[in-house]
Amino acid sequence: AEKFSAQDAITRHGPTGNHFGIIARASLSLPVGRWRFRTLSDDGVRVSIGGKVILENWTWHGPTENESTHLQATEEEVDLEVEHFEIDGYSVLKFEMRPDSP
Repeated sequence: AEKFSAQDAITRHGPTGNHFGIIARASLSLPVGRWRFRTLSDDGVRVSIGGKVILENWTWHGPTENESTHLQATEEEVDLEVEHFEIDGYSVLKFEMRPDSP
């Protein structure tokens, strides 16, 4: 008999409509300047740059917009991480980043 882990089940069938989490990671060259980050989430969301949390609403909530800014002092490769969890009901995650106008 073949044994399957929970990870195997998710890989084969995808997550269910409720009770799941997502972690997205990327490395990117971020130019000097002020950057605006905006999310629309249902439920929890957390955004980190280089391991430092810059935006967080880690709660059970309906569709909610959150926004923050990050000042990048030097142009360098940074690790960007977006975390999201869904408990039940409606689910949404929208992530935006753009230069912040002075």
